[in-house]
Amino acid sequence: EKKLITDALNKNQFLKRLDPQQIKDMVECMYGRNYQQGSYIIKQGEPGNHIFVLAAITNVKTWALDREVFQNIMRRTAQARDEQYRNFLR
Repeated sequence: EKKLITDALNKNQFLKRLDPQQIKDMVECMYGRNYQQGSYIIKQGEPGNHIFVLAAITNVKTWALDREVFQNIMRRTAQARDEQYRNFLR
């Protein structure tokens, strides 16, 4: 399990820049949590207090957002916000 978690963290865009000791420390501190069928692990809008590595042990339905699409959305909204600030300052 530790290898699966380490590999997942090292593939994460935000975490892969950490040094190996930091990743190792994170893996050592992670613990298993079980959820009942139909329950939510995380919900949009709720504050998050954990980093999750998920392993599907049965068929599962997920919703994904490609990194590039996420980055484009963030870029567009940041540009729109910057434009609002510039207009306000004029």
